[in-house]
Amino acid sequence: MGAEALQAALDLTEEMLSVARHAEWSRVMELDQQRRPLIQTAFNRPIPPPSAEVVAGLTRRLRRLNDELISLSEQRRAALSQALAELGRGRRAKAAYGQQDKT
Repeated sequence: MGAEALQAALDLTEEMLSVARHAEWSRVMELDQQRRPLIQTAFNRPIPPPSAEVVAGLTRRLRRLNDELISLSEQRRAALSQALAELGRGRRAKAAYGQQDKT
């Protein structure tokens, strides 16, 4: 069951990465909710020696894709943070201009 659950988690991770590239973050979160129990299932029990190499390979691939997802989410967060800061500056400028207009 470990390798099968891990492969299913890997498939979901690939889909998460695909939708993240299209900025569909709510879908990424939905897929992550499906992925979490699969990862827990994969590592809930000892991995039998014949499956160890396969599981190790799947785990490495999963980590690489997950690192890519984290990078995309950090880029998105930085872009949103910058947009919010610009919005705040615009509001403050508008408010200052409005006060200046009244004097």
